[in-house]
This record gives sequence, C-alpha cells and structure tokens, in this order.
Amino acid sequence: MAKRGRKPAKRATAPRRTQAIPKTKSSAPKAAKPKPGASKASKPKSGNSKSATARLEGELRIARDRQAATSEILRVISQSPADVQPVFEAIVQAAVRLIHCDYAFFMRCEATTYSVVARASPEGQEPFIRPPEPIDPAVNFPSRAIVTKEMVHLPDWSSVEKPEYERRVQNLFGIKSSLYLPVLHQGQCIGLLTLASRRASGFDDD
Repeated sequence: MAKRGRKPAKRATAPRRTQAIPKTKSSAPKAAKPKPGASKASKPKSGNSKSATARLEGELRIARDRQAATSEILRVISQSPADVQPVFEAIVQAAVRLIHCDYAFFMRCEATTYSVVARASPEGQEPFIRPPEPIDPAVNFPSRAIVTKEMVHLPDWSSVEKPEYERRVQNLFGIKSSLYLPVLHQGQCIGLLTLASRRASGFDDD
C-alpha cells in the first residue's frame, strides 16, 4: 500500500510592506479647548502700543529740546566772542527750560573764591549781585563740587547738615534739593552750574 506523500511545506513569505499614509484628520493634534476662565492669547492691547508711542514721542521731544538749547547757546557764543555774560545767561535759561527746575545758577571760580554771574527761574533771567564766596566745603555746598571736581547731588536738604550760609540760601529761595555740576578746563574747575528745586528729590538720573 502506497504511503501518502506529505504535502509540500508552504514557503515562508516576507511580510507585505505597507506604505505609511499620513492620516488627515486624526493624526493632527487637536488644539486644547481653553478652560473656562483661562486667559486667551490675543493681540497686543492698544493701550500698550499707545503708551509706547507716547514714550517715544516724549523722548523725541526731549532730544529736540536739547538740540535747540545747544544751538541757541552756540548762536550766543558766536555773536558774543568778546562778552561771556550773554553766554552764562543763555546757559541758565536753557537749564531751567530743559530740566524744569526752579532755579539755575552759573558761578565763576577764581583762585580762592567763586561768584554767581547768572541766575534764572521759570520767569526768566533774574538779577543777582552778591559778593564772592570763599571756596570752602565746610562753609557752602558749591565748594564741595569745586574742590572734588565731581558732581554733587543733594536730593533732600532736610536730611543733611547745612552750614549757616546754606540755611540762609534755603530761607531765601525755599530750596529742598540741588545739583552741582563743575565745569572743568585743563584739570581745573573754572565754573559751576547749579540747579535747585523747591521740592525734595527734584532731580532724577536723567
């Protein structure tokens, strides 16, 4: 009796390669719905852009004012080559206008004294005739900037000890803060621009 032959074994076939087809709907991540009360991303508020525009306009206005003041002082210098007094007056008037302080003084320095040669307020140029003051830091505030050749800032006169001379100045002008800017030439202090305010902290870093 003939034996039945075994059926030939099926050949193993390689798995069919399937091409990955990107899904159109389910593959794209869905944006999460914002929870109730959650803030939504939005365009910059118009208030922010308005404040930025106002700030830029303010900076531009200040730059133009400074340029105009510089041009005015240079014009006075060119017209008064032999007379420096108009130049001092132009400087103090420009300082009051630009910095919005109550007083600006220009002082000329000699060997041992200084003298106020120009004074201005928001009302304009003011006459100011006083005898020379000694350059002595213990006697008056301007001398401190003259001797050190550095800016001196007194933001609040009520918090500093004032010499007798400065107490009289405060009673006369009502000064509560001041700024002293030395004018240097060849390493020597030849003048001083003094700014004064009737309110404390009248001068910021700018």
